[in-house]
Amino acid sequence: MKEQEEIKTIFGIALIYTVITSIFSLLHKVNTLLIGSHEVLNIRIHLFFKKSTLWIIVVAAIIIILSLYVKKSNQKVSTLIAENPMIGMVVGVLVVLKGVSDLASSLPINIINIESVFEAIRHIDVFLDGTKEKMILQAVVTNAFSIVIIISQTILGVFLFKVYKKRMN
Repeated sequence: MKEQEEIKTIFGIALIYTVITSIFSLLHKVNTLLIGSHEVLNIRIHLFFKKSTLWIIVVAAIIIILSLYVKKSNQKVSTLIAENPMIGMVVGVLVVLKGVSDLASSLPINIINIESVFEAIRHIDVFLDGTKEKMILQAVVTNAFSIVIIISQTILGVFLFKVYKKRMN
């Protein structure tokens, strides 16, 4: 019986972690879709689905399979977490680690992207149609929002850890 409880706990952790990280990944993809391109919105939406369809299918399948397994044990995820706050703590730690890792890998890229826009603008003197300002705004907003998403994910992980740690005590 203890083995079943441990397996249920593992699947609960996997489900919650997958849902949280998938939401933040989707936000990052939408950020790139809405702000990261000059094309018409319809074209950007088409490209988004073309590039993200497999990701959406795989994430949905993982969430459905994990949900079915948790439901098969006649429990809801909220009940599972209420009975075992360790799940919330573990998910919190995993989300923080993912956030820190994502920040460490994307922060240099975001800084380089912003610097490259300023460098390109420095070499091109004539912008009569306001393109210069649009390029700067787009680069700063896209990259800043990307960082905000990752920091929000990390903060959520810290919050989950602290809340469920209090429940354990």
